[in-house]
Amino acid sequence: MQETIPISKFKATCLRLLDNVKKTGKSIIVTRKGEPIALVTPPPPPPKSDPWLGCMKNRIKITGDIISPVLDEREWDIKMETTRTEKLVRKQFLISPSQVEKLNRLAMDEGVSVAEMVRVTIDTYNPDATAIADLDAPELIELASARLKEAITSTQKANRAVSKTLKKLSKGSMKEWPAGKKF
Repeated sequence: MQETIPISKFKATCLRLLDNVKKTGKSIIVTRKGEPIALVTPPPPPPKSDPWLGCMKNRIKITGDIISPVLDEREWDIKMETTRTEKLVRKQFLISPSQVEKLNRLAMDEGVSVAEMVRVTIDTYNPDATAIADLDAPELIELASARLKEAITSTQKANRAVSKTLKKLSKGSMKEWPAGKKF
């Protein structure tokens, strides 16, 4: 049952009564001439929230896509395979916007990443081949183009093999990886 108190007593002992309401959680009815005029109730419990939520509001500006992965699946797979055998080094080269566009278009047309195209081209380069040093610019371009096409064909073949394996895995027809087969 709630405690009833006359307004004159409430006025004289207000702070003590408010502390008591907070401590006990019991309400007090304040009356004037026996009629209720106010109800003093304890405050509701504070909402439970994690203090870290929203702590950086208006302090961070998001630019660009933060949802999509930084690397596409092919680049991720290549990176993971490469990191098993050697450490990757990030290197930047200055090329013109038109060259970037050409690389992007070629990669899209061939279904491979630009990074993969560059890696395969570098891997096929042989600095010991003296015959290459004797070639003039058009012949070098033709040779580079032929090697790039070989690299693209090889990459497409690997992609098809991976796709077949993924289909088999998704159908459940391949329960485990064949012994001796490289990933």
